[in-house]
Amino acid sequence: MKNQILHQQGRSQRAIAKELGVSRNTVKLYLNPKIDRPIYPKRETKHSILDTFKLFLHSRIAHAKPIHLSAVALLREIKALGYKGSLSLL
Repeated sequence: MKNQILHQQGRSQRAIAKELGVSRNTVKLYLNPKIDRPIYPKRETKHSILDTFKLFLHSRIAHAKPIHLSAVALLREIKALGYKGSLSLL
């Protein structure tokens, strides 16, 4: 990592932080030999209101080939099935 190279060249943590545009604590964290890269917590997957209609949409698009269905036409069809979302999500 660049901060480790700069540290090996004799630069201080403060100088490294200023050059890289990060906080001194970040530099200190990455200079710790036990840490190679940042560790981020796993994000919880959020479900979309479109999820229940995806199978229908994929099959509808596959059966319509080579004709391309418009999003407006698909929206009309899934609204009839109970979709409450908007066209922009589709």
